[in-house]
Amino acid sequence: MQQEQMTLMIWETTRGPKIEARKPVFTLSVTKAAKILGISKDVVQRLCKAGILRCSKPGGWRERRDGKPTNAKYVLCAESVLSYKKAITVEGEF
Repeated sequence: MQQEQMTLMIWETTRGPKIEARKPVFTLSVTKAAKILGISKDVVQRLCKAGILRCSKPGGWRERRDGKPTNAKYVLCAESVLSYKKAITVEGEF
């Protein structure tokens, strides 16, 4: 018997008195990830730079004329954020 692996997902919901799931969310902003994890946006960005959270910088492929790094925003993989949250709540450490 094969063990099925469950995928962690976040669902976008409607606003109003009745909450209904509309569609699954696969990417998160730094602000939403920080809210889910209960940490600051700076810590989320550090976790991205360290490679702990999977993220990308769409639009960040171009170089700036002044030689500084691009200021494109991080887009995080929702599954990596939820698995990190699960790891820190279950084990106490990542």
